[in-house]
Amino acid sequence: MLFLATEAAEGGEAVANAVVEATSGAIAVAWLIPVLPLLGFGITLALNKPLKDKVAWIPTAVAAVTFLLSIAVFLQVRADQAAYVVDLAPFLDVGGFTVDWAILVDQLTAVMLLVVTGVGTLVHVYSWGYMHGDPRFGRFFAYLNLFMGSMLILVLGSSLLVLFVGWEGVGLSSYLLIGFWFEDSSNASAAKKAFITNRVGDVAFMIAMFFAFQQFGTLDFLSPDGGGILQQGDVLTSAGALGLGLLLLGGAAAKSAQLPLYVWLPDAMAGPTPVSALMHAATMVTAGVYLTVRTSAIYVQSLDAMTVVAWIGALTALLAALIALRQDDIKKILAYSTVSQLGYMFVAVGVGGFAESIFHLVTHAFFKGLLFLAAGSVMHAVANQTDAWRMGGLRKFMPITFWTSAIAWLAISGIPPFAGFFSKDQILTVAYDHGFTAIWAIGVLTAVLTAFYMTRWFALIFLGEPRWKEGQEVPDAHGHGTVELHPHESPASMTGPLVVLGVLSLGAGPVLNFSHHGNFWTWLQPAVAPIEGLDFAAHGPLTEPVLIVISIIAAVLGIAGGLAVYGPRRDLSAGKMAEPLRGPVAELLERKFFVDEAYSAIFTGFGGWVARRSADFDRVVVDGAVNGLGSSSRVLGDWARRTETGLARGYLAAFVLGAVVLAAVVIVQVR
Repeated sequence: MLFLATEAAEGGEAVANAVVEATSGAIAVAWLIPVLPLLGFGITLALNKPLKDKVAWIPTAVAAVTFLLSIAVFLQVRADQAAYVVDLAPFLDVGGFTVDWAILVDQLTAVMLLVVTGVGTLVHVYSWGYMHGDPRFGRFFAYLNLFMGSMLILVLGSSLLVLFVGWEGVGLSSYLLIGFWFEDSSNASAAKKAFITNRVGDVAFMIAMFFAFQQFGTLDFLSPDGGGILQQGDVLTSAGALGLGLLLLGGAAAKSAQLPLYVWLPDAMAGPTPVSALMHAATMVTAGVYLTVRTSAIYVQSLDAMTVVAWIGALTALLAALIALRQDDIKKILAYSTVSQLGYMFVAVGVGGFAESIFHLVTHAFFKGLLFLAAGSVMHAVANQTDAWRMGGLRKFMPITFWTSAIAWLAISGIPPFAGFFSKDQILTVAYDHGFTAIWAIGVLTAVLTAFYMTRWFALIFLGEPRWKEGQEVPDAHGHGTVELHPHESPASMTGPLVVLGVLSLGAGPVLNFSHHGNFWTWLQPAVAPIEGLDFAAHGPLTEPVLIVISIIAAVLGIAGGLAVYGPRRDLSAGKMAEPLRGPVAELLERKFFVDEAYSAIFTGFGGWVARRSADFDRVVVDGAVNGLGSSSRVLGDWARRTETGLARGYLAAFVLGAVVLAAVVIVQVR
């Protein structure tokens, strides 16, 4: 994949794509890429019981075929760089509003296809070992195929509406996979939390679609006749571009776990670890980043909207990095790291580095996917324990996991020549060059913190002396009594994907985009909006070589600090009591700045109180008024019924009395 990407980038020109309709080649049948996993999902569920564990071959083979098809699509885009639109069938035609089922394939799509299908295939293979013995083994693989199909619809969608179909499918898939072990109430709660939080962003996304149709008269991204929303972005006023950009950001922030909607992602670690690697490191959580880059032609119409995106990303990156400093669960540390790294991607979008954002998305898929799979390998070795303070010294028992984890650790820390250094440094460079000095400074500080907490993660798991005993009884993670602890290396089905991702985490950076405006940057330029017309502020005196040195120093400082505090020379036998940082600040970080408690108080506490009072008002006032009218009518009816005696003399007396009263009224009025 790296070789293909490099070859395709050579000779690319930063010009707008020509939009053509594909009638032949791999792109003409690219619709099979999402359809095959969806078929795999249905077939796997249907054959789950008769085939049992052997059924997993079907979704795994499907994932591999989609990867091969994605490579074929990539090769065709490389041969003739254009934006290809393939119309499949009518979708909606209501009152002049028409949307077709259609796919869009360009340079950005090709990159995303390779990431989703490539990492997805590795996760399928890894899951053979990790999920072995699970009573719902086949169902898990079916859900993986459902997720891949939904994510591929999202990536290939030629309009906001088709993209939204995949967007919602990804939301459903995440609910099913996060809550896969739903017998545990915490898993079920985490799935509901993710589902509900993402619905908040979906509301913003839907309003964005309504607004986009009102402005452009279409939801198609590109059209051969030039009528797509990305081709006529300049018709927006500055206020319109700001509004539409912020609405799209609302949807993206929920899916990609940015402030203030990031709280679902750490809890989502309750799902099986392959889910964390596939959805919460490499694919699903990058959907928001993809959306903002895909709609970059809208964002460049409003520098204010881009500035908001940049600040949201910077603050999210810093906040998540601070929280990760004091987490002990090896998956939650990685979860907050994911939130932080996604913040870098949003910073890149906000400062005009659209290609840099996707570059970091790709390298992050490699090294963070590797970190999550390594965490799963460690859990597999230590009876599914996740507390880093109960580990240590595992390098001797898990050499493959240790060395691949070391590569991922150095990559995310930003040490050259590992992949993370190139993509993160280029984001910081473009932020500084475009005058976002404060955001650049926050990015550098976050880089120090990232290197520190990832060194802590690595050291507590693999270095030093074991803080466990061979054969000791530990609680079973699924609540089935206790099991004996015998750390060991994972099977080949799990270590194989680790090695592949380790190679990519080592070589992807320099091979794809060694220099700032290298091969990968050039490759993506036709698919993203130009930024030459934006009025960025003047940057400071630092040159790019100086910025590179500062980035390296930041990474080295973080690693050195982490080794000094948690390295093999420190006595950590006391466990968590050996933690050097204590007191209110440590408590604040450990409790995640009490954001979850605040949300609970606001939305569950105060929101629940408002809901109950509203119910009381409805019951007492609204229903009371309606019921009161009914009761009054009934009382009046009861009284009137008593006059119906059935006696003629009574009716005659009433008639005479009425006549007398009427005559009296007439006489009084005449006088």
